[in-house]
Amino acid sequence: SGSNVCLSKTDLQKRLWGNTYYNSETKKFTKKPTSGSATGDKRTFCTFILEPLYKLYTTCLSENEKNLNKALRSLGIHLSKDQLRSDVHVLLNIVMRKFFGDCRSFVDMVVKNVPTPLVAS
Repeated sequence: SGSNVCLSKTDLQKRLWGNTYYNSETKKFTKKPTSGSATGDKRTFCTFILEPLYKLYTTCLSENEKNLNKALRSLGIHLSKDQLRSDVHVLLNIVMRKFFGDCRSFVDMVVKNVPTPLVAS
């Protein structure tokens, strides 16, 4: 994944939308996918936003308490044993609220700060 990429917030925001691809082998951004890449270049938004969210979601669904607790702690999310053992719907609700905070605030922040794909490209 792109965990070793060092970019300013502004530079990453510019690369999130449109036809910008990230090559995890070279750790570089390109305007076109690199042919012959073993891992296959993915759009930046998928690499840095969607895939981490999918991983968080599937880890919650996995019912492996130890792996889930480790993953959540790496994100600064600390749950009690009772919360970790909650029904999956309750657990997802708790985790997503702790990850995103109040959803209204998150949506308001996205609307205010994230440019639309048309504006960003």
